[in-house]
Amino acid sequence: DHKVRIHNKIMAGTHTLVTTSLTNGEGGQFASKGAIAHKGYSLTIPDNVSSYYLDFVVDQGISESFTRRGPITNNGINVITFM
Repeated sequence: DHKVRIHNKIMAGTHTLVTTSLTNGEGGQFASKGAIAHKGYSLTIPDNVSSYYLDFVVDQGISESFTRRGPITNNGINVITFM
């Protein structure tokens, strides 16, 4: 298995959630994790997954934003930074 490390460097008091999926759209989700600002975390990507998408949700209390990244090749060295 490989780890994707999330560097959570967004505004203080903000919460982030990342979900991994096999497809560009709904379905195929296999891992998710979240944390408050400035706390990093990681997701485990199984070896049998060759590529995947990351769906980022940022909750700022009164508003929420969504961003999709991918497809990302599962090469075992991915680092993602929220800014």
